[in-house]
Amino acid sequence: MSPRNQFMIIGAVVGALLGAVAAYLYVESQVPGGVTTTGKEPGRQLRVKAGVTDYLKIGSAVYTLVRELQKLVKTSEH
Repeated sequence: MSPRNQFMIIGAVVGALLGAVAAYLYVESQVPGGVTTTGKEPGRQLRVKAGVTDYLKIGSAVYTLVRELQKLVKTSEH
């Protein structure tokens, strides 16, 4: 299998996993009670809230990561 195909498969798997986790967190945040986690204090729960700007920041971070990986692969070829 060529390196290009390997990268495509790895990218697809990682993208699918990240998408599934993001979808799960989004759906759970819409349910009353939302995604909660126990804090340091017993009985205290924190609700995870994410807005549009948070999703844009995540998208920008993922895009930057992909660009850096692309640069890394290009420099290793030469």
